[in-house]
Amino acid sequence: MRAMLGAVLAVVVASGAAAQESLGELLRRGETLAAQKRLDDAERVGRETVRRFPKSRDARLALARVVLWRGRYAEAARRFAELLRSNSGDAEARLGAAQAAYWSGDYRLAARELAEVLRLQPSNAEAARALAEIRTASRAGFVVDAGIVDDDQPFRAVGMTARVFAFSDPLTKWEVSARQERLRGRGLERSAPAIGAAGETALPRWRTSVRGGLTRLRFPDGSARLLPLLRTETRLGTTVLAFAAARRELLRSAASLATHPFADALSVRWSAARFALHAERLRYFDHNRGMSADGYVLMPVTRALSLGASAAVRDTDQSRFAKGTYDPYWTPLAQREARLVGSATFRRNGATFGLHADAGAARDRVTGSFHPWRAGANATIPAAHGLTINIAAERSSTAFYTSNEIRASVAGRF
Repeated sequence: MRAMLGAVLAVVVASGAAAQESLGELLRRGETLAAQKRLDDAERVGRETVRRFPKSRDARLALARVVLWRGRYAEAARRFAELLRSNSGDAEARLGAAQAAYWSGDYRLAARELAEVLRLQPSNAEAARALAEIRTASRAGFVVDAGIVDDDQPFRAVGMTARVFAFSDPLTKWEVSARQERLRGRGLERSAPAIGAAGETALPRWRTSVRGGLTRLRFPDGSARLLPLLRTETRLGTTVLAFAAARRELLRSAASLATHPFADALSVRWSAARFALHAERLRYFDHNRGMSADGYVLMPVTRALSLGASAAVRDTDQSRFAKGTYDPYWTPLAQREARLVGSATFRRNGATFGLHADAGAARDRVTGSFHPWRAGANATIPAAHGLTINIAAERSSTAFYTSNEIRASVAGRF
């Protein structure tokens, strides 16, 4: 009882002392707590300061800054907006509003606010640095990608894609692409050229990005088809929920030279740093239908190494397996599989290197039991003149083929 009375008395004494503090003393105490990274205590002092001095611009600005530093960007933006309604020329409040937008990912609004800060204060180094970062990230650029896939299918695929992109604002990107894929095997060689255009924009208020695109592909049989794509991604806390609708070409089987196989896919994916769940429904050009669902979990063991497991189910209404091959595309029947997964990432001298391996057991109604596995390596290497080089190689084995794939790309900004 004595201890409780002592604690109550201490609170009363502290409250009384706080009530005697001047505005300047409260502001200095809040600044000191914030500098010591004691942001919860700094916020309590800030709220007390605003309660006692509700008309003080400095008290409201100090509280808005602490809320911003605590990562509550929407609340901070509201508080800075209230200050700007009182005085639109308040450069410090304008900088706070810009930072709330920038740190929450609304680069479009942040760029406008930062430009206004620099109009009010041309020498503001913090605003100039942030605006330069946004403009650098919004520079036009290009990606050139080449790859080869050599597997047990009749044809080896060699392809190259070139993409050029530009921004109409910091969150809206436009791109055009050209692709050429050549299929070689059985003494034959065919090509499948494609051109495409796509646009992508972000809607920060809803934490959503939207991408749409259209590709025109000429199949090896000479017919041309449009391959549309629509995808949305929404951030839910630390996870991402994505929906996609797309038409995909199905090449490299023996029959793909004489026809134009494709599939329309509807998919949903829920993912985070350590897990992902994915489901997909397919409708093929010949009215056959298929489905798949898969997922994995990957947990860190050390700073570089992660281990986990994955599982998948796949099925198709009608099989296209005949005389030992799939004609004209792969149709798994009641396939079930489970794998153990390992992943490692290393960084050295600015480059990132990755290793991946998984293996397990599976069963398919057509091929019976089998042991799928995959092993791959990749590297991302910064080069001169702001270029980035990506190299990846992978070998995999499933029920019906073994595949070797090598890809390399160069990306840069103009």
